[in-house]
Amino acid sequence: RSLLVLRHGQCYFGDRRRIHIWLTWNDEHNANLMILLGYILVGHKDWADAEISVYAALPESDVDHERARLHSLIAEGRIPISQKNITIMAVNDVQRFRHVVAEYSEDADLVIIGFDTEGLTTRADDLFLNHPTLRDVLFVHAPRAIELG
Repeated sequence: RSLLVLRHGQCYFGDRRRIHIWLTWNDEHNANLMILLGYILVGHKDWADAEISVYAALPESDVDHERARLHSLIAEGRIPISQKNITIMAVNDVQRFRHVVAEYSEDADLVIIGFDTEGLTTRADDLFLNHPTLRDVLFVHAPRAIELG
C-alpha cells in the first residue's frame, strides 16, 4: 500500500496554481506516483490552471545520468511533463536539499515530496515536520514503482 500524508497549513492550497514535485535519490519507487498525483490534481476543476514543476535533487555524480534518463522517459511519453518544467540540480546532502526546497518552493501552493519507511521508522512524526517554511506538503511513499504509460 502507498502512504500519503498531507501536512496542511494556513494557506489552504493558496491559488492552486503551482504544484512542485521534488524527486531525490530516495524516490526510485515514489517518483511515478508523485507525478501521477500531480496530474490527477490538475484534472480537478479547482486545479485546472495549475502548472506542475518537477525538481530532481540528486548527488552530483548522478545528475548527468538521471538527466538523460528523465529526458528519455519524457520522449517516450512515459512521463507527461514538458522538459521546460523539469529542473535537475546537484545536491549532495540532506541539509542542502532542505535549503534548496525552501528556496524554490516556499511560494508553491502544494509541494509533493517522497519519503521512505526507514525515515518513518527512525524519526516517526518528526519526518513530517521537515520543510517548515513550506505551505501545504503531500508526503508520498510507494512500496514499489508504479508504471506510467
